[in-house]
Amino acid sequence: MAIAPAVCPDLKDPAVQYRLAEKLISNNNLVGSKDIRPAVLTGAGDFVTRVKSDFYVSKLNIPVWENGLMTVETIFRQRWSDRRLAYKDLDEICAGTNTTGTSILIPLSMKDSIWTPDLYISNQIGSVERYSLFKPNIMIRVNEEGDVLLSQRLSFTVSCPELKTTGTCSFHIESYSHKADELVVEWKEKNPIYYPFKGTPGCSKSHIGTSGAELCQVEALRCDSVTPAGTYSCIEAKFRFE
Repeated sequence: MAIAPAVCPDLKDPAVQYRLAEKLISNNNLVGSKDIRPAVLTGAGDFVTRVKSDFYVSKLNIPVWENGLMTVETIFRQRWSDRRLAYKDLDEICAGTNTTGTSILIPLSMKDSIWTPDLYISNQIGSVERYSLFKPNIMIRVNEEGDVLLSQRLSFTVSCPELKTTGTCSFHIESYSHKADELVVEWKEKNPIYYPFKGTPGCSKSHIGTSGAELCQVEALRCDSVTPAGTYSCIEAKFRFE
């Protein structure tokens, strides 16, 4: 049970948020256990971590249609639960304080002290660009229950051999090391892929590259893969052009 401190902290105060983040990491020895996956025991006897994802697509560029390449600029968000980061019962929180709906920012200096998913783009060409003109474009917030939001601004290019024949191009997101009975990656239920482009209903030329293609449909799909090593959870963002 939380013990009321001398002065009740204001959770909107950045100094208070910093101290709470520091306390959470210290209390749970997260620096030494950041590689331990926050998992929930299922009825099947598996310890599963669920990661919900969504994309805000700010730009699509198809510089060479015939080569089947697509470049995406996006804000990629991941959400999961890590009860080690729940702060509602910390002694620093006044007893009786309603923390519902609150969240604190994990400082960039502490971001490597907590567990994060090892997701990657399986059909990516080259390296992913993480924007950091002034400071790294990355944000981690956690709410009172330990629900984590990781948001990053990224740019990447994917290979789509089917682009010139079917007019579609996809990118796939999956865990690098965890099988589907360990980590499940899912789309966020509402607006998993948001693209604020203007144009006729169902199509948009805004932000499209020199190919002259028109974006007509975006689908959030699954692409679970079965390999000799096991089954891996996978999500697919599929773009259709005309």
